Amino acid sequence: MKRQKILIVVVLSFLFALCISLCGCNAHLHNVAYYENVAPTCTQKGKTIGYCECGQVVVNTEIAAKGHFFSEWQQTIAPTCSYKGKQIRTCSVCNAIDVQMIDMLEHDIERRYAKAPTCDESGWNDYEFCRNCGYTTFEEIPAEHRFENGACAVCEATDYKYFTFRLLDDGTYSVSANKKLPMPYKLVIPDTYGGVAVTRIGKLAFEDCGNIGMLKIGANVKVIGEQAFFGCSNLMLVEISKSVTNIEFSAFSGCYRLVEVVNKSPLITVKKGDKSNGGVGGYALDVYNSADNFMGTKISSDNGYIIYTEGQEKILVDYKGEDTDLTLPTYLTSINSSALYNHGNLNSVKISNGVTHIGERAFYGCSGLVSIEIPNSVTHIGERAFYGCSGLVSIEIPNSVTHIGERAFYGCSGLVS
Repeated sequence: MKRQKILIVVVLSFLFALCISLCGCNAHLHNVAYYENVAPTCTQKGKTIGYCECGQVVVNTEIAAKGHFFSEWQQTIAPTCSYKGKQIRTCSVCNAIDVQMIDMLEHDIERRYAKAPTCDESGWNDYEFCRNCGYTTFEEIPAEHRFENGACAVCEATDYKYFTFRLLDDGTYSVSANKKLPMPYKLVIPDTYGGVAVTRIGKLAFEDCGNIGMLKIGANVKVIGEQAFFGCSNLMLVEISKSVTNIEFSAFSGCYRLVEVVNKSPLITVKKGDKSNGGVGGYALDVYNSADNFMGTKISSDNGYIIYTEGQEKILVDYKGEDTDLTLPTYLTSINSSALYNHGNLNSVKISNGVTHIGERAFYGCSGLVSIEIPNSVTHIGERAFYGCSGLVSIEIPNSVTHIGERAFYGCSGLVS
């Protein structure tokens, strides 16, 4: 037993010596001799470490991260109905920035009604509009003329393709016909070209444009040039704009069917039967000047017959149909000057009872006319009424006729009775 105790003591002594050797210091109790501190930050933990004199770590305490000290949120990009917004806040300690997206807004929809386009202003269909972001279903409908037979059905403007334009020294334009195209029945001289005023209708500008039946002068035209509408034998109505100051020599000569003149210009005065002002009133049955109240045209159409009505008077102005054998309407009271001028395709005409007056050149140049019946209601046959009707073989003039004008039957080379 004694030996065993001695052995135990020897072993313990050896182990104690070995422990001291391994620790590298003299045997002692570890006490904190000094501390090393690592301060915590907003995102990283801190530490407190206590060391023994021998360098042994005696204390190792972890300190929690402090976390950020953020300011209030500040919006940097406002949200819209199309895009998210953004807001930020900044840490007062480390200046770290926190970013947060803001949800898009809902559309605040306003519904707007359609507006039809006009010739000068664009329009649109019904559409939606957001008051917040400007989102819209709006689609513009461009301003556009509705051209039908060469003229706008809305404003009566004539398609520019029918015209040629020449720049004048004063920077405005003169207009003439595009002779490569037949003119439309209703011709409206344009107010402007390319945004610049059209102030003049050129010399011989629309000479012999036989398709024109109604004419409206543009709002900026000041001068209607010499012989501008010379020989427009189918022209029946002209409207002169307020801007016109001068109608030059023979501007409307040869416009035998020009029965109605509407003169809106206070700067000129047109008189019925007067050859001044370019002869615009020379063949007129009615003239309206600027002070007169124009209630609308008295010209109408009935189965190809063009009729001018003045009270109880029904006056034949022209025939636009295709028949070659005509029986004139019974309501007619007169055949106007040049009414059937140069209708060379006519074969026969029966004038209805009730007609009292056959005007000058009424059948002028009707070379194919073989037969004409004149009722005993007719009292007047005008000058050159049947001039050049070379196909006529015979004609019976009733006793009711009291006046036959000069050369009424001149050139009727086939006439034998």
